[in-house]
Parts: sequence; structure tokens; C-alpha cells
Amino acid sequence: MESLAPDYPDVEVKTYTAGIDDAYIPKYGVLTSSLLVINESVAVTSISKKSIRKAFEQARWLAQQE
Repeated sequence: MESLAPDYPDVEVKTYTAGIDDAYIPKYGVLTSSLLVINESVAVTSISKKSIRKAFEQARWLAQQE
């Protein structure tokens, strides 16, 4: 994610790790794997550079529609 950050300065990212974090439970429910939340609008559970880039683009597009 750090390598993609300069390309997406307008995107806010929060990473929740299953078994460690619990702040996500009220909003996203109980998880058994890690979850990446982008701009509170796009959630990614299959975390790879390609899927994160795609989610960043989607989050950017959604933010522009508001």
C-alpha cells in the first residue's frame, strides 16, 4: 500500500487485522481474515497490489460522484 500512496493522495485507507483489531466489528461484522477499507466505501479482503489498485480507483470514482 505504501508504494501506491503517492499515486492516490486523496484516498484514505484503514487496515483491520482479524484477531487483532475489533473496531470494525460494528460496521463490517466479525471477520476471519484481514480487511482493507478505502474511503469507508470500498472493502477489500483479497489483498494484492492489483486488487488494491482497482479498489483505489473505485473509491476515487465513488468520491467524485458525491
